[in-house]
Amino acid sequence: MSRPLAALLGLLSLLPIAYVVYFISHVASLKPGVQPPPMLFENVFSLHLATMGLTTVLMVVYLVIAYRSPNVPNERRTFWAVVLFMGNMFAFPVFWYLFVWRTRPANERAL
Repeated sequence: MSRPLAALLGLLSLLPIAYVVYFISHVASLKPGVQPPPMLFENVFSLHLATMGLTTVLMVVYLVIAYRSPNVPNERRTFWAVVLFMGNMFAFPVFWYLFVWRTRPANERAL
C-alpha cells in the first residue's frame, strides 16, 4: 500500500474515536428537562449513521488486510480478526500502525 493511501486509512481510522468524543461531549452538554432543537438531533443522527457506515467499511478493509497482507504473521491472523471485530474502533489505529504504516523486513515480523 502506498504511503499516501496508508496515511488516509490511518486518518479514517481515527474518525470513529473522534466521533465518540464529540458525541459524549454533546450528550454531556444537554441540560435535563430542556428539549434540544430538532435540527441538532438530525445532525447528530446523520453523523452517527455516517460513523457506523465508516466503521463497517473500515472493518471490512482491515479484515481483508489481516488475511491477505504478508505483514501479518499467519499464526496471528485469526487473533487480529477477532480483535478487529470485537474492539473495532479502538483496534483500528493499533492494527493500522503495526501492519499498515510500519514497514518491516519479513524476518522481523513477530507480532
